Amino acid sequence: MPTARQTRSFTAVVLLAAVFVACSTTGDSDTTERASRSNGTERSADSSFSELATDGPYDVGVTTLSLGDRDVEVWYPATDVAPDAPRVSYSILDWMPLYVQMLISEADRPVVATTAVRDAEPMAASFPLIVFSHGQIAYRAQSTFLTHALASWGFVVAAPDHIERGVQTILVPADSFGDDVGDLQRTIDLALAMDSDPASLLYDRIDEFAIGALGHSAGGVTAIRLAAVDPRVRSVVAQAAVIPADTTWPRGTSLMLQAGTDDDIVPLADIRRSYAAVRRDPGTSMAVFEAAGHLVFSDVCQLAADKGGLFGLAASYGVTVDEETEKLGTDGCQADELPAVDAWPVIRQLTIAQFRATLTGAPLPPEMQSSGTLHIDDVTVEFSTH
Repeated sequence: MPTARQTRSFTAVVLLAAVFVACSTTGDSDTTERASRSNGTERSADSSFSELATDGPYDVGVTTLSLGDRDVEVWYPATDVAPDAPRVSYSILDWMPLYVQMLISEADRPVVATTAVRDAEPMAASFPLIVFSHGQIAYRAQSTFLTHALASWGFVVAAPDHIERGVQTILVPADSFGDDVGDLQRTIDLALAMDSDPASLLYDRIDEFAIGALGHSAGGVTAIRLAAVDPRVRSVVAQAAVIPADTTWPRGTSLMLQAGTDDDIVPLADIRRSYAAVRRDPGTSMAVFEAAGHLVFSDVCQLAADKGGLFGLAASYGVTVDEETEKLGTDGCQADELPAVDAWPVIRQLTIAQFRATLTGAPLPPEMQSSGTLHIDDVTVEFSTH
């Protein structure tokens, strides 16, 4: 019986053809998907668009890897997870200087809980790889609402810390500029090396022919720049980000831009101009969330929400930041903006469906096959596609 690695090599050409069909037509590619992917993707092949709003059929494992000078968080489909296994939670304080961690009481510690289990047994199948790039003054676990969901639907998601522009630089400025694209490329290299190492937790669990990039804000720009220089990347979802003027988008690589109408950090008009430059390319689309601000695409607005948000919490301990930093850290968290928790299900639907179509050959849902306005519960999205 052929191994998963042999099967992936044999079907690479089939998958490339399936991606083009999924992004350019409304034809049924389910047969191609079932023939070319492991049973992991097959289990969710017939999932409706609405089902993608919540966690998928898999339990989620998480592990922390090292690039030597920075860590990488990896979420992946898991199996044999005990119901009483400890679940992983994250606090933004873990990325702050030690004196700040010691300053905040345990009761006030802002925590995001997940159902992921650390170092759980991976599902015995190979899955597409998504590298995630966090935003400015942020951290690798800033968007667990999405990275965790992607893993539950059959993706391995690897997120490095960009320490030169991480959240800790609010208080301790970096002494050098980082190589964000290099961070993502090294993360891909590390993931593929683990995929080839029989002693690795992720041995034979990654489809090296199905790699995508996801990023928010500065991280969205990083994901776009990555795709422009690294042909291994076949699909990008960039949130609250523009295509840089010095970057030529690689035709044939799928791109979805996601934006909010009320984003005062990266104005919608700038993102629309980026989309206009590539909208005639097959596989490009744009989703604009009505009344959404910059941070709707992250966990940040939910941190210490009952204490006036992160900066309200910080102020109660005598820690203040400059006006520009506070603006960056609160845009999208205001009472008159679309609540992030309301937007998250739709962000999951669009993002997971996009990566499934472009990396596994699954058909695009009817809701994403043509331009129009989507009304999903209390969320309105203007969707445009070629």
